[in-house]
Amino acid sequence: MIVLSYGYKQPENGDKGSVWFPALNDNITRLNSHNHDGSNSAQLSSTSILKGSVSILAINWTSNGTGSFKQDVTVPSGYNMDDYNIEFRLSGSHIIYPTVERLTATTFRVYTLDNTLAYEAVFR
Repeated sequence: MIVLSYGYKQPENGDKGSVWFPALNDNITRLNSHNHDGSNSAQLSSTSILKGSVSILAINWTSNGTGSFKQDVTVPSGYNMDDYNIEFRLSGSHIIYPTVERLTATTFRVYTLDNTLAYEAVFR
């Protein structure tokens, strides 16, 4: 039996059931309780998290006729609104909370009262 980094057990040629099944049980238990903290599994970094963004340009706002403005946005290729959190920012700075309406799994509509603002939608 070979004990790998992070304590996982790998059977070797010739290992029988009396060694193999307890090792399998230990591996399942280890997998169930790991948390990517670097001691019981590889540590995750923020670079491991996929991120995409879409610019919501001020020039593309259209009037609602009610004093507010709207813009339809398509998520980046390969993304789905159901699988990601969307964070809205004023062009690279403060987080904002505009009104957002989901249209499909890959499109949404953003509303604003100020059509001079550009937003960035960040998918995490």
